[in-house]
Amino acid sequence: MVSCTSKSEILTENGKIKDGTFYCDKFDWEIDIPEGYTITSLQEKEDLEELGYDAMKTEVPEGYEVRENRPHLIGFEIDEFNSFSSSLEPFGSTKMSMEEHQKFVSDLLKKTYNELEGVKFEQELSTENIGQRKFYNIKTKLFNQKTDELILTQVILNTKIGADLFSSSINYKSEDVFETLYNNFKKSLN
Repeated sequence: MVSCTSKSEILTENGKIKDGTFYCDKFDWEIDIPEGYTITSLQEKEDLEELGYDAMKTEVPEGYEVRENRPHLIGFEIDEFNSFSSSLEPFGSTKMSMEEHQKFVSDLLKKTYNELEGVKFEQELSTENIGQRKFYNIKTKLFNQKTDELILTQVILNTKIGADLFSSSINYKSEDVFETLYNNFKKSLN
């Protein structure tokens, strides 16, 4: 996934990182890597996605397939609870609207979180325009069922780019981390 070419430039599978900015090869997009964040390794990303793959593989609508490892663009993190990641993948062979996709992913997340022992969750769906694109968002807060302590908040932002689904995920434990990652993402699309 990653190879070094110089101290300030790293080539990745779908772009390059130069002087703290990721330049995507798949479409016209670049995003800064905030100070203090490290690049998420492809292995870490694949390990997390393996959990989701097992839950999803029997739940997809006809005409869609679930790939074990989505085409990862870039990910960076402070730690496992505070991170940003993005991917770009074909949207599918049948006609599903973004609204239908948002509901499908929301329902799938609800099903998955309902099966986690000791966890309760709240979910909120929304849409917003960022730059020239309309994003379909899913915000999920996970809580310790016994103490009501917030464990993690995840915001998934999806939009179509041509025939592909551009998906970004922000995981965080504090609003300060969210503001940093969210504002950084918005800036990348303006």
